[in-house]
Amino acid sequence: MEQWIDLGESNLSDLALQAIFVYFIVFKLSPLFFSFHSIRSNPQSMLFLTGTSKEVLVAALVTALYLWILARRKQIPLMPLLDAIALVAVFSFAGYQLIFRDLGKVTTMPWGLTVEGGRYEYHPLNYYRFLFLALLVLFWRQKNKKWIKGESFQFLLVFGGLGLLFISYLDYEPPSSNGLTFEQWIYALAATLGWIQGLMTKRVLHRLKELSK
Repeated sequence: MEQWIDLGESNLSDLALQAIFVYFIVFKLSPLFFSFHSIRSNPQSMLFLTGTSKEVLVAALVTALYLWILARRKQIPLMPLLDAIALVAVFSFAGYQLIFRDLGKVTTMPWGLTVEGGRYEYHPLNYYRFLFLALLVLFWRQKNKKWIKGESFQFLLVFGGLGLLFISYLDYEPPSSNGLTFEQWIYALAATLGWIQGLMTKRVLHRLKELSK
């Protein structure tokens, strides 16, 4: 079994830093496309907008495309690249949860948070997500040396997507289509992509074993 990646040889550490920077820039500028009229009337709001699920998705897609282009130029293999993309996504999203507050449904739990001047307490969804992702990364760190390349992508997307999907049901936002919100569709899609990639990796390994016999 191979170690996850060699950061020194593959330059993936540099790619990760660049990806985080690109993600942040695109995320902060994406309101120009979704809320152009309100920003034009109040340009200062760009500094305080927290962003929506759509803007998170746009930033993630642009960052993934940026990584793919750079990886092709540097001739980095696909599987380590997918692992790096998954890790960058998890760390970026976890950091986002520490910066911006996101409250969900009303709760009676002792850790519930209140809105200034409000009488109700709400689920601190951003803290839930950060704690879950931190535990996910800790588990990955313990196990990744035993995994082949590509399995980190599968693990982080499948379990990360399912965990975040579960947490999203504590949000107050009503379903938008087919019983799920836009955010929940993103989490479900991430878990599905991880599952499909895992199946493809197993098929490739099975073929290689058959050929080596």
